[in-house]
Amino acid sequence: MNNENSSLFLYDNINAMTCQITGVKKDAKGIIEIPELSPNGHLVVAIANNAFKGNLKISGIVFPESVQKIGHAAFENCKNLTQVTFPKELNSIGNKAFKRCDLKEIVLPKVSSRDFAAFSYNSDAVIIIDQEINYVKSHAFNGCKKILCSIDNEVMEKSAKANRLDETI
Repeated sequence: MNNENSSLFLYDNINAMTCQITGVKKDAKGIIEIPELSPNGHLVVAIANNAFKGNLKISGIVFPESVQKIGHAAFENCKNLTQVTFPKELNSIGNKAFKRCDLKEIVLPKVSSRDFAAFSYNSDAVIIIDQEINYVKSHAFNGCKKILCSIDNEVMEKSAKANRLDETI
């Protein structure tokens, strides 16, 4: 990924080799690409809690494969945020991370942990779950109208049949 836009972001070092993005400068707008490296060469592995909260200038986010954690309320109330391209795998998506955005399609990556209300109130979003998951926390998709699932995990299949969810999928 091109790191030309790395100067648009604010960083906080985690250790000698990694960092997290804590915010964005005022001139960032439209679809923005999170850089894989900070200007000082640290690997970007996380988006901090509240980093973009309430930002009305961004319409899209593209994450590099290096990002493993999206913090609590990181993009909450980014009401013009319509598209997100996640890395293939994430360790966690925090509470309310994308709550009350205007996402049109959410293709969930393989995630170890999705917290409470992570994508709630993206009412027009089509949510596509086709990765192996064991459970989704309470209210993760509260207020969302369209959830498409491709369940290929034996544990989820048994759970869906037991709860008769297979008829609605």
